[in-house]
Amino acid sequence: MESWEVQLATIFNRKAGEDPAAEAVSAKVISPLPNISLSLGDEIILDEENLIVANRIYEIPLQPGDEVILLPTAGGQIFYLMDKVGR
Repeated sequence: MESWEVQLATIFNRKAGEDPAAEAVSAKVISPLPNISLSLGDEIILDEENLIVANRIYEIPLQPGDEVILLPTAGGQIFYLMDKVGR
């Protein structure tokens, strides 16, 4: 079985060129779980109603100001919260 990183890269490769809205974006954590809220740019605030959180995120200590990776759904109103950006 392939690792989740390889599976995610495969999904990105399949989606490339299909839908520009399917590109990964980053957001900043305003408040962490359990009542998570994220800032997507200067005007858009996402909360738990707009997010599908990957199980892995529950294992990562998120702090206000951390950057996370989001993948929008086809409609662009719901986002998959995939991982914390490591720098």
